[in-house]
Amino acid sequence: LGALTGLFDDFFDKKELAEHYLKNLADHPETAETRDANERLFVQFAQKALKSTFDPNVLKQAAKKVYEAQILSKKQAEKNLNQEEIKKVTLQKGGYSILFYRSVFEQPVQGIEKEMLYLLGGIGQLENDIFDIYKDYVNGIKTLPSTTTKIRELRETYITLMEKTFQLVHKTNYPLKNKKRFLRFLALIIARGFVCLDFLEKNEKKTNNTFSIKEYNRQDLVCDMGTIRSNLKLMAYYLKCNIRK
Repeated sequence: LGALTGLFDDFFDKKELAEHYLKNLADHPETAETRDANERLFVQFAQKALKSTFDPNVLKQAAKKVYEAQILSKKQAEKNLNQEEIKKVTLQKGGYSILFYRSVFEQPVQGIEKEMLYLLGGIGQLENDIFDIYKDYVNGIKTLPSTTTKIRELRETYITLMEKTFQLVHKTNYPLKNKKRFLRFLALIIARGFVCLDFLEKNEKKTNNTFSIKEYNRQDLVCDMGTIRSNLKLMAYYLKCNIRK
C-alpha cells in the first residue's frame, strides 16, 4: 500500500493523465493496460494488495475515496480558493489516506475510531504541508500554511486537530495501555509540527508581525529537523503533549 500511494501521487503530480485512465488503473488493475514501468508496478502492487487484504471490496472502496480526494486537491492550484475549502481538501487528502491503510485489517473500522483516524490523517497532512510550505508556494499550491498571514492562527488549527484526535483516541474501545502507547507515538510525530511552526513564526518579525510568504527566501521557510536545537525543541513539545484524559 505504501508503494501504491507513492506511485499514485506521482501520477497526479508528474503526469498529465486523464482522470478516467487513472480511475481504470485503480479500479481494474487485473485488466488495465499499462504504458510504462511505473504503471506496471502500480498494477502489480495493487493486485498483490487485493490478494492480501481481508476484504478486497473494502480496500477498493477506500481507494476510491483516496482517488476522489486527489481529484479534489487539484483545486489547490486555483486562485480563488478560501481557507475553509483548503481545510476541507487537507482533511480529505490525509483522512482518506489513513482510512485506506486501515481498510486492510479484518476488524472493520467504524464509529469513533473512523472519525479519529480521519482527523489523524488530517493533522498528518497539515504537518506535511507545514514542512512543504516553500515547495508548495513555488509550485502555486494553496495550502493552509502557504496562504496564512498569521502563524498563530495556523497553530490554533493544528492544536485543535491534535486535541480532538487525542480525545477520540480515549473514546475508542481499545485497552487503555494500548491507547496510551499509541498516543505517545502520535505526540512524538505531532511535536515536529510545532518546531516548524516556531521556525516559520520568526519570519513575522521581519514583515510587520504579519506572515508574508512572498517576502521570504528558501532558507526562511525550510525547517531543518536535523539540528540539535530542533531536536531539543521536539522533545520539549513532546513532553508538553497531554496524552491523558
